[in-house]
Amino acid sequence: MKNNNLLIGVVLSVTVCGLIIFSIEKNYSFIQIMIGFLIYILPSIFITSLQSKLTVFLLSSTTIMLGFISYKYQFYEVWVGVLEAIIIGRAINFYKIINK
Repeated sequence: MKNNNLLIGVVLSVTVCGLIIFSIEKNYSFIQIMIGFLIYILPSIFITSLQSKLTVFLLSSTTIMLGFISYKYQFYEVWVGVLEAIIIGRAINFYKIINK
């Protein structure tokens, strides 16, 4: 089990670092990536505790509005930050919150 955790940590690290390197090579906006990351890091960490209708409504509304704004104003780099937040947040959720 411990070797499996190490392997998963390495794979997640390579994925997140790969996204960062890809973003640097494509000259993506660091500000847009950070905005996407900061909006979604806490919801992706605590996704299992989103049981109420209000929190699901707020998360869905935020996603819809972020999608509209990123499409309307061509802020496509925001989604790299969202993807990084989901990868890191779900790993934290699974290994630190659920497994305690």
